[in-house]
Amino acid sequence: MRPVFAWDDAARAFAIDRRCVVDTIDHPQLVHVPGTPPWLRGVCNRYGRALAVVDCGVLGGLVETPSAVRQVLVVPAAGAELGLALAEPARERLVPSGDPEGCFDRADDDDGTRLVVLDRLVRRVAEELGG
Repeated sequence: MRPVFAWDDAARAFAIDRRCVVDTIDHPQLVHVPGTPPWLRGVCNRYGRALAVVDCGVLGGLVETPSAVRQVLVVPAAGAELGLALAEPARERLVPSGDPEGCFDRADDDDGTRLVVLDRLVRRVAEELGG
C-alpha cells in the first residue's frame, strides 16, 4: 500500500502519490489565460511566480465541464512546477502498490480511482501544448 492524495472531480475519483506533492494552495486566485485549452484552468501566484494549473479530468477526456477550483496540488514538472486543480480539498488515503500503466492515469483499485502518474501527466501536457 502507498499513501496518496485523493480527490473527486465531477463524480470521478483521482489520486496522486503523496511523495509527488510539494505543496498545496487553498482557494487559489486563478487568472484565465485567453486562447488556452479548457484543461488549462489558468495560472496562480506561487511565491511570485506563475503556476500553470491543469484539470486532470478535462485533460484525460473524462470530464467535459470543469468544476470550481478550491485547492491546487503543486507537483514538480520538468525543472518547474505544475498545479493540479481540485474541486474539493484532497484527502489522504492508501491505495495498492503496483506498476502504473496507461497515459497519465489508470484505474488503480476497485472503486475506479484514477491514479495520476506524474511523469506521464507532464508528458501529456507537453504533447497537448505542441512540445
